[in-house]
Amino acid sequence: MIRQVGSRLVIAAALVIAVATPAAAQRTSESTTVGGGLVVNHWFEFESNSLGINFDFHKPLTQQGFGAVADVSFAWDGDVTDTSVGGGVRYNFLHSGKAGAYGQVTLGLVHQGFDDGFGDSAFYIAPGGGFTYDVTSRVAVKAQVDFLINSGWDFDDGHIFRFIVGANFAIGK
Repeated sequence: MIRQVGSRLVIAAALVIAVATPAAAQRTSESTTVGGGLVVNHWFEFESNSLGINFDFHKPLTQQGFGAVADVSFAWDGDVTDTSVGGGVRYNFLHSGKAGAYGQVTLGLVHQGFDDGFGDSAFYIAPGGGFTYDVTSRVAVKAQVDFLINSGWDFDDGHIFRFIVGANFAIGK
């Protein structure tokens, strides 16, 4: 199990870096970015944690800092697999030198599956935000927190606190 997660993380990191190679020289907050990182999901109802990977895509839409964001996460905890897919709006603000912050709201679908075949899905709304620090003009490290408010579970409303650490890579011009 640990070996599978590790090999998936290495492959995912290689893909993200390969996609980011043609990036233009500008601040990552002003660029279209792809991001990747480690994710920890904390399930409040079950007092359990799952560990995995998260990928996101951000496209700035206005000069004032608004943009579109999409993300996908895969996390594991023993015989449980958590998958989430969502999209929404991000607002970049508080840029000072190389540091920045953003807030976002995403809507999406989360699925929890078990090795025995049982699984359930629910819709979510997730307010969240994060901090970035530009390491170069094309790469920023980030820390992000989201709170997935889930609705529609058959077994209970299991809300998720999601913490992500990783990097954003500028792509395109």
